[in-house]
Amino acid sequence: MALGRAACLRALRFKRVAAARRNAAWAASAARSRRGPAPAACLHHAASDAPGSPYTITTPLYYVNAVPHMGSAYPTIAADVLARFHRMRGREVRFLTGTDEHGEKIALAAAARGLSPQEHCDSIAREYEALWAKLDISYDSFVRTTAPHHEALVGEVLQRVWDKTWLLCRCL
Repeated sequence: MALGRAACLRALRFKRVAAARRNAAWAASAARSRRGPAPAACLHHAASDAPGSPYTITTPLYYVNAVPHMGSAYPTIAADVLARFHRMRGREVRFLTGTDEHGEKIALAAAARGLSPQEHCDSIAREYEALWAKLDISYDSFVRTTAPHHEALVGEVLQRVWDKTWLLCRCL
């Protein structure tokens, strides 16, 4: 059964009114959720962004279960661009990269190559350093998690956390 002209016009007007109401409700909701200007940085971040303070940037610490690849080069190149930008602006920069040399996959990769885990880590870390040299990556420090100074630093940080009771042992 076909609708008459008047019924069609009423239906069309109803759709327009409903759409206008939806749009108005959406606009009001969007206006309520809009925030004003970005809040000022907290005191910690405001101090760390001060021109005299060093800018620290790190890449992931790459696993050494395989040789470097595009997935490891990309974030390092991006971090290098950012470090160079801040250096050009006259800011002191600390740019850290390195390798994470702990884990079962690393032990398995070393066994597959017939090497000890440390020999395997040494050879892969050299490959990372060689690749960063080819790409002219301007890092300040290459961190290896098996280095004695790194292990000492981690031990010191964990001891501080333990001493301040920021870490609770539930095993007692």
